[in-house]
Amino acid sequence: MQKLQRVQNTAAHIVINTPRPCHTQHLLCHLHCLSVHFHVSYTVANLTCKVLACNQPLYLSHILTFYTPACILNSQDKQLLAIPTLSKVIGRRGSSYAAPSLWN
Repeated sequence: MQKLQRVQNTAAHIVINTPRPCHTQHLLCHLHCLSVHFHVSYTVANLTCKVLACNQPLYLSHILTFYTPACILNSQDKQLLAIPTLSKVIGRRGSSYAAPSLWN
């Protein structure tokens, strides 16, 4: 993601025609752009909302499961998603882990 962020920062400098030492966050705000990290988080959260509301796309609706607590809790009425336990760090990049982490 760092390479994509550098490309976005360079494009912002080119579009606004500012010298390089200028802080990029102000340029992205001026252009109404999110940084790459926040854009990816927004996209995952938006897809999760569509899956929960419409069950579309189907291949993602089969991945997400609702969290059911073992005992009666006040939070059981909230539509919380179950976060799978993963032993590898690379597994946390998948939709089955990232979507519930952002949604909850």
